[in-house]
Amino acid sequence: MLFVSGITAALSKQCAKELILCVQEAKKRGVRVGFDMNYRRKLWKEASAAREIFDEVLGMTDILFGNTGALNDVHHIQPKSTDSLQATLEAIGIAKEMFGVTHCAFTIRNHISASINELQAVFSSPEGNAISNQYTVGILDRFGTGDAFAAACLHGLGNNWEAQQLIEFGAAAFALKHTIYGDHHTSTNAEINAIVNGQTSGHVLR
Repeated sequence: MLFVSGITAALSKQCAKELILCVQEAKKRGVRVGFDMNYRRKLWKEASAAREIFDEVLGMTDILFGNTGALNDVHHIQPKSTDSLQATLEAIGIAKEMFGVTHCAFTIRNHISASINELQAVFSSPEGNAISNQYTVGILDRFGTGDAFAAACLHGLGNNWEAQQLIEFGAAAFALKHTIYGDHHTSTNAEINAIVNGQTSGHVLR
């Protein structure tokens, strides 16, 4: 699988061009494409510029990574539901129909405060929607949390995990990264799976 990010397209016109060419080549070779929308307002002059490029990539995307915020920012998709989970499911349905993608992996974030968030995730496929457990986390560092989620989901896809196992692992990796300083997720598979299995008390594992 080829995994690409919307941030790459924002760096320069040449980067955007090469990103599209790369995805086109992957499709010619029968390689599946994963695209993380990763819209960053400060890197684009206006959302319409991102939408023009994203639309080309989305037309060749097999697995879309994102959240309701990115869809609204770039494509003005606004779910009617005020419940975050239901809004995410609604947004995924619209995205799948609008872009023709078959799979979506979306994160959900409820802002309890600046330092406390509720986190969850959804993996949607033609077989249905798999919804993760919800985690309440105290935030040490938000950098790299979306990347941790995508990497964990790709790990699950590469290992042919069932949808529920994949999204539980992805959500746990996403939540755990909030408690780690720096861009990199330093946890092992065992540590992430401990979260999946309910070991969230904060007790030291010996």
